[in-house]
Amino acid sequence: MPVDLVGLYKNAKEESLKRAMPGKASGKAEKVRKPVKEIAMKTGEKKLLAAAAYQAVKAALAEQGLKIERTYFMQVVKKAFKLEKTQDGRVLIVIE
Repeated sequence: MPVDLVGLYKNAKEESLKRAMPGKASGKAEKVRKPVKEIAMKTGEKKLLAAAAYQAVKAALAEQGLKIERTYFMQVVKKAFKLEKTQDGRVLIVIE
């Protein structure tokens, strides 16, 4: 029995159009940026250890039922903040 390519395409097109348009923020990145800024503000630190910030944000989002991968977290903070490496290879998120 032949595959109904047109029908499959139409279904996929409908689903695609329901999602956010490319280039528009879905809000997921903001759910990463906001707690990172909050940590810096509450601790008074201008340079946060990326690994510790990731664990804190991951735990906070898990309480909301959201899962975040380390690679996505790092991608967001690279775009939003300046990063530095310490002499021992640790990554710091610089909050300005």
